[in-house]
Order: sequence, then C-alpha cells, then structure tokens
Amino acid sequence: MYAEMLIQIFHVTTVFMVALATAICAYHLLLALVSFVPSQHSRKAHATKMHRFAVLIPAHNEQDVLEASLVSCSRLNYPRDKHRVYVVADNCTDATADVALRNGAVCLERTEDTRRGKGYALEWAIPQILADEVDAVLVLDADCTVDSDALLVLDGCFGEGMRAVQLDNIVSNPDESSLAYLLGLANYLENRSFYAPKSRIGFFAPLRGTGMAIHSDVLCSVPWRCGGLSEDMEYSLQLLINGVRVHHICEAGVASQCPTGGEQLSVQRRRWIRGSLNAGKTACRRLATAAFCRGRWIALDAMWSILVIQRSFVIAQFAAALALAAFYGRIVNDSSIALLWMLGVGIGNALYVAQGIIRFGINRPRLEFIAMIPLQAAQYLTLAMNAFLTARPRDWCRTPRSPADINHSDA
Repeated sequence: MYAEMLIQIFHVTTVFMVALATAICAYHLLLALVSFVPSQHSRKAHATKMHRFAVLIPAHNEQDVLEASLVSCSRLNYPRDKHRVYVVADNCTDATADVALRNGAVCLERTEDTRRGKGYALEWAIPQILADEVDAVLVLDADCTVDSDALLVLDGCFGEGMRAVQLDNIVSNPDESSLAYLLGLANYLENRSFYAPKSRIGFFAPLRGTGMAIHSDVLCSVPWRCGGLSEDMEYSLQLLINGVRVHHICEAGVASQCPTGGEQLSVQRRRWIRGSLNAGKTACRRLATAAFCRGRWIALDAMWSILVIQRSFVIAQFAAALALAAFYGRIVNDSSIALLWMLGVGIGNALYVAQGIIRFGINRPRLEFIAMIPLQAAQYLTLAMNAFLTARPRDWCRTPRSPADINHSDA
C-alpha cells in the first residue's frame, strides 16, 4: 500500500515538473517568435513640445568610472536647455563629487548612514529634481554610457503617451572573457527575446535600474519609496499595481560592463536574486488581488515572470525534471515517453539559446566562448545557488568594479 502511494506521489511530482519545464520553454519560445516580427513603428521626437529631462546618476565612490558616463551625457543629441545632468554623490568618501562638478553636472551630496544604497539615494534626490519642473527623469548607473539619441527617442515615447520606459540594456565587454560572453548573451536574450517582446504584446516588463525613464506625473502619483536590494523590480511592481505599464524599447540603449570574475558576479547576483524574490514576495498578495479580483491578468504574468527570469531556477528546474523523467521509466517499468518529452523540451531550450547566439553575433573569438557555454552555465548555476542559499544580504552593497573592491563590498 505504501509502495503504491509513493509511486503515485512520484508520478504526480514527475508530471508536475515536466509540465512546468514545458511551460517555461514554451513561454520563452513564444516570446522569441514575437521578437522576430518586425516593428512598423518609428519613434521620433515631437518638435512642437520637447520634454524637459533630468538625467539622474546615483553614485557611491565612483570616481574612476563616473567621468565616462558624464562624457556620454555631454554628447546627447538634445537641446541643451531641455535637459540637465544630476549626480547624487551618495555617502562618498572619494572624489565623486569633484568629478561630477568638473564635468558640468549638478551634484547633490547625501550623507546618511542608516539608509544606504541606490534606492534610498533616488528617493532622496527625485523630489528635489521634480522641483526643477522637469517632465521626466532618466536614471543611469555611474558606470554606464548612454546612446546619443536616447533623449530624442524618449521624447517620442512620452509624446505617444508612455509614462515609464526602459531603454535597451547592453553589455559592453562580452568579448573580454567566457564569463563576460555568457552574461552578455544572457543579457541580450533577456532584453531582445524576453522583455522587449513581452512589452510589445502587453505583458509585464520591469524597469532594469539603469536606462529607466519615468514621467514626472508618475513619480508624483507613485512616489519612489524603494530602498530594497532590487529597487527597480520593487518599483516596477508598484507601477503595475497602480496601473502604470512599463515599455521596453530597443531604439536606444545604455551600455555597461558586466563582471568578468566569479567573485564580482557573486556580489552582484547575491543582491539581485534576493532582491527580486523579496520584491515579488512583498507584492505577491497585491498582485494576486489585482489578477483574480480585478481581472488584471498582467499581474499574474508578473508573478510568473519573476520566477522564470531567474536563470539559475530555470536551469535547475529543467535538470530536475529531466532526471525525474529518466528515473520514472525505470521505477514504473513504463516506456520512456516522459524522457523523450523532456529531450524535446531540451531541444526547444537549445533553439531559444541558439537564436540568441546568432542574433548576438558570431566572430572568431566568440566561437571558443560558445563552446564553453555548458561549462560556464554549470559554474554560473553553482555560483547563483550558493549566493541564494548561503548569503542573504539585507543591506544594499555596491557591485565591485574590480577584484580589489571585493573585500570592501562584502564588508
């Protein structure tokens, strides 16, 4: 009797895991197909009424990288009297403020030991910037550069009635190492084959921290009150609950370097993984209410998206489903239908990655990196799971810009 019960439980578990793996694969393939449909829309600036932009850069001890970001801002193809660059020198102990002033930015210096991090810096600075009567705020990280036409594109977006826009997020150093290539490819897949097509068909797409532009009307009606480990996801969910849709666009973007070493990546992923899950957990009840009581199914898609965008979860779930399917046939002395089905799901996942590899671009140096994807993916999974299981940071910590920063970031 107990043996039959255990077999039944194993059967249900296997079916559930195989179905979940199938749903995740189908969801990604559907969005990839949508991304291939050419857009007939071209966004141009509205010359009759150009929006006034504030470019806001929160910076904590970023003297070494901030200048490159400010130089890219100085090259923005937009009227000088219609935009201004602000730098929040947040609890800095270096020359970040001097770099900002030297490059013509308005520098807002903040010192607060108990509320540290990017989210709190934005919460402190945004009301001051809105007092300057700007129409929209574009947030950039201190280590990224922005396309020269970004404000022109955003002006067109806001002219069409959009109120929250995420620019394309680009990795600038994918050829620096096999890890950098894997992260660059993953980032490309997230933007071009996941978030952008989701946005096009009206599904949930979050802000991504850098390159996010928000209209002042929204910042007044839904004030920024996000100081968690993943402030961009936290605010994105607040926008969704309040009926504000985020649009992902690819006509302009921001570029930044990704970590090239495992230690740097561990610090970053530890913050991102915990932050995204905490934000989803906090908003879960309100999202469920919006989905099932108000009929706003985009909230249900948001809950699903928070789960499937965790690459470590997707890889681990597929591996577990494949192992269960392989073991299932041996336990019940049945045919290997479940295993064959999972192999088909594996092919679907491989096709999703393959289309990303082709569109991301292939050259001679990248061929070696492509061959190392399975090994790097396994190492990434180990690192991400270790970051999730062994470290649960409650306070924001800056991603190290170099290996020398790692001990300071972990402190």
